Amino acid sequence: MMFLSTELVLVSALSLVTGVVSKTSDLFNDDGLTSFPRASELSGLLWALTGALLIAIDPAVAAVWLATVLYWFLRRKLDHFNHAVAGVTMCATGLFAADRGNVHLGGFLALFAWLTASGYANTWLKEKYAARVRLQKFLRLRLRYYAGPLALAVYCADILPAATILCGMLGTEAVTILWSRKTSRSVIDFTGTPAPTLARD
Repeated sequence: MMFLSTELVLVSALSLVTGVVSKTSDLFNDDGLTSFPRASELSGLLWALTGALLIAIDPAVAAVWLATVLYWFLRRKLDHFNHAVAGVTMCATGLFAADRGNVHLGGFLALFAWLTASGYANTWLKEKYAARVRLQKFLRLRLRYYAGPLALAVYCADILPAATILCGMLGTEAVTILWSRKTSRSVIDFTGTPAPTLARD
């Protein structure tokens, strides 16, 4: 596969949009963002669309997003209508793709196990050492979200799992930083709220 193949460009663009939309969906629910009527529901539908397209494009990319969404369901993070629309749509697309052999099942299981184990460990550290500012800043980087897909990319000799997580996180972090500046809240305080995006526990 060429480094700048059409598939890579498409996955990167969709992942960036997914990161932006997923974080924006959360702002409607938990952080006071207001816009036109039904904007919250529309954000969920757009998130569902971009997420489903990502799952349909490539088996390894599907593994990354399905593991992430199912982890969020496990931790009861998809707790609003726009979240649920996206999560259910992506899971349904994943079942359809898996039935046709278009999901990297080994990668999915490994990523789900990794996110679950590291997620509970992350929560324990945040609560146990809440007063340690440096540790909290480090945990806020959410490096575990990068580690699994990057490992899968190396294992598959395929850049797409790495591209999808990097671009998705970029979109999420961009919205987080912009909103924190608009509301004069620190990024750490802002992302400390339970948020159903890539920048969450």
